[in-house]
Amino acid sequence: MITWFSDLDNTLVYSHRTNFDEEVVLVEKIDGKEQSYMTRNSYDFMCNMDINLVPVTTRTIEQYKRLFVF
Repeated sequence: MITWFSDLDNTLVYSHRTNFDEEVVLVEKIDGKEQSYMTRNSYDFMCNMDINLVPVTTRTIEQYKRLFVF
């Protein structure tokens, strides 16, 4: 199994303010409002690969827990 270290924000996860030229998947809500997305390609890759993701991020634990994709 591969272990993959990756930043999250603006690498795998993008703000709702980002303009996308491709299909996206919602991965975070705050107070019921859509907050963050992943591209469909990244989402499919993460969901279908047998990898251990180690997030290298400045997010707090609470912010990380809001992501419902990981």
